[in-house]
Amino acid sequence: MNLSLTNELRTFIISNSGDGTDYATPSEFIRSIVREKKEKLEAAALRTAVIEGYQDAIAGRSIYLLTVKHSRMNIEDRIKVLEPTLLQEAEIMHKRLK
Repeated sequence: MNLSLTNELRTFIISNSGDGTDYATPSEFIRSIVREKKEKLEAAALRTAVIEGYQDAIAGRSIYLLTVKHSRMNIEDRIKVLEPTLLQEAEIMHKRLK
């Protein structure tokens, strides 16, 4: 991979690599920055998924939440109540997997 950099960015990279820095080479510094960005994006995606999960739970679109909510019902009544929700849950998961 070949990168074109402005003089300002080139100076920044050079000043953050080599003697007296945490990085022996400019490549090491760039790899570290790319890894940090990748981790931030992955963390943001995970955070979004967790928030969506909470929103689904709050809206009653969670199998676990519904199971706890209806745990005192007999099985026949529970199936009658949960069946439409389970179909919705399957549709939501199918859309997310596309």
